[in-house]
Amino acid sequence: MKKSVKKLLIEISIVITIIFLLSRIALPVYKEKINRVRFNYALSELLDKQKPLVDDYYKEHKRLPASASKISSSTEIRFPDGGGTRIEENGIIHLWFDVIPELKEASIYLVPTVKNDNKGSLSWRCDVSGKEKERIEKYFGNTCKYLNR
Repeated sequence: MKKSVKKLLIEISIVITIIFLLSRIALPVYKEKINRVRFNYALSELLDKQKPLVDDYYKEHKRLPASASKISSSTEIRFPDGGGTRIEENGIIHLWFDVIPELKEASIYLVPTVKNDNKGSLSWRCDVSGKEKERIEKYFGNTCKYLNR
């Protein structure tokens, strides 16, 4: 009887150790995936809702908006879990995060510039500010590279 109890205790300790090791591996991966989803949501809001506002303003007035108040639609979007995007002067779109620890003190700016192609169109450049520039670029993936072409 004592051997079976000892064996059971050893088996339970092995199972607990395995669960602990798996959680040490899986939890950071899970948090990373959640942060990427939050980041992609914020980026889609920025690209789908705010970038077209600046593009449309430029097409209509042939200049960048001097301030956000010149654009008729809402120029700031707050995310439910922290952070947001807003259009600032000269059509610059500011993206910030409160919920992702790695990006808390960082900002991403989409900066419009007028193309010299006689079509009246804008090109966009990404600027990243903050202490954690490498981490921000990790979240951005190819989006900034795509916009900086």
